[in-house]
Amino acid sequence: MRLMGADARMLQHRVTWSLPPFSPTPTQRIKPSLAPQAGRRAFLAEVAGALVSVSVVSRAPAWAAKPEGVNRPELLPPEVMPILDLEHFLTSGQRQRLADEIARVEHVSGLRLRVLTQRFPQTPGAAVRDYWSVDESTIVMVADYFGGSGALLKFNVGKTVDAILPARFWTLLSARYGNQYYIREHGEDGAILGAVDAISRCVDQFLATGALCREP
Repeated sequence: MRLMGADARMLQHRVTWSLPPFSPTPTQRIKPSLAPQAGRRAFLAEVAGALVSVSVVSRAPAWAAKPEGVNRPELLPPEVMPILDLEHFLTSGQRQRLADEIARVEHVSGLRLRVLTQRFPQTPGAAVRDYWSVDESTIVMVADYFGGSGALLKFNVGKTVDAILPARFWTLLSARYGNQYYIREHGEDGAILGAVDAISRCVDQFLATGALCREP
């Protein structure tokens, strides 16, 4: 199937799970547990599956960007925290604010947001899977320039999340907050804070109205 237009570009910054081993093997298509727009979402699921073979971003989680992968648990702190700011993009106050908001979102929705800032290859890599007990309700935001290619923000999304935040949302979120112009004006910390706020707003919107948030 040949992919063209917005639907083919839509998953450029979205990364699906590839559970062990963490390497660029074909990933599973994300299938939402709820599908209020079955026809459209079924088509997007087919697009996601087809993109696995043509998009480097879709082959493996963002923290395992190289074919050989990375697994360095020694870079992880002994205490499990929802935010691993290895690049020190955030102040202590910002980290606390994010941690509080992450806890609130998890309490009201069951979605588990986790944030990792890194500079590949200085990354814990696949070790975060066990550290955070990554599952189908987990969203991992990775802030990494990967040598200056692409947007700062990448997202690894469990399939349960799709019922609330569809594929288009993640593409637009990365493009809006992870682009160089936004970061030039607001900084890496502003990009991370803005993206988390957008996720929170859209989760709250879904819980209040049942409407999917297609734009951040």
